Amino acid sequence: MAEEELTGSWTDFAAALLERAVVQSADGETAAADAAVEAAEGVLADALDDGPFAAVVASANLDETSTRVLAVCGAIELDRRLQHLVAHLEHDPAATRPSVDLLARLLGPGALGSLVDDAPLVRSCLLEVEAHASLAAAQVVLHRRVTWALLDDLSLDPALAPGTELLVLEPDRIGTEGLVLVHGGDRVRRTQAAVGTTAALAFLVTTPPTDEAGWRCLVRQATVGGLGVVLELASGAIALPVRTWVERADHLAWALCSAHPIDLATAPRREYVELAAAESSVTPAEWHAVFPGSPVPARLPTAEQLTVARRMPRTGQDEHESLRRSANILREALASLNLT
Repeated sequence: MAEEELTGSWTDFAAALLERAVVQSADGETAAADAAVEAAEGVLADALDDGPFAAVVASANLDETSTRVLAVCGAIELDRRLQHLVAHLEHDPAATRPSVDLLARLLGPGALGSLVDDAPLVRSCLLEVEAHASLAAAQVVLHRRVTWALLDDLSLDPALAPGTELLVLEPDRIGTEGLVLVHGGDRVRRTQAAVGTTAALAFLVTTPPTDEAGWRCLVRQATVGGLGVVLELASGAIALPVRTWVERADHLAWALCSAHPIDLATAPRREYVELAAAESSVTPAEWHAVFPGSPVPARLPTAEQLTVARRMPRTGQDEHESLRRSANILREALASLNLT
């Protein structure tokens, strides 16, 4: 994005703060710089009414100080001129990102509270404080996916686990619950119950990540996109990493789904709703949605079988052959997971 497209936006706040800091470092008169900061405060407040910056702030549930930290770090990522000011203030030509010390100088000591491990910016995985330097000298790094989101690009991170799906609902179907536990024998029915009850309009549907980087990627993507998360569990016992991240990222709406009843002793320490998914057999209407004009069979397939059949390419076989093939695919998948 060209710099002129950012003029008059929330990025003006960072520019005004950095320019005032440069004046202060030279022992200059700051009256004009103070007025510029005050004007930029108003622009930042207006930016919280609408737009991609406001969306990220709302999704991450940021307080006022955290919002200002995000504005400063985001603007610096997007503007090379501001990076030059950072280098000047850090007395380091190679510095392109603010240190913890510089953010405290720009925003006051209260900014430090926005950088601790349990602060919203960190819990939502939007930024990281470098670990290898002293705290004062550590650079504060805004993740690239967040920067793209601030430019209104919400494409999915390629680092998400393979098979992760984005599921978008109709606006009138949004649920109300922040954490839903769903069990039932059919995966499609579990997902339907989850997304119909959980408080989000769109969801990332996936299995639990296997490492820290994967969890951070999932939580970050859900946060910048304002998405809920549906996790398909391998058993009814909720593993410790799942509990930890659902509790930690409590700004997100989560649904935990399993073919087996959830072991409530392992549930996250958050309020939740427990649901049993509907019967697995599809309705005649669901059948006709996939095979229009075909007679409804005496024995209807499961919702999961019908979904697999819908995704299979049509090669001239009839609907019964499609279902037989989909049933075989499901059996092989279940066997590979030792769930049969």
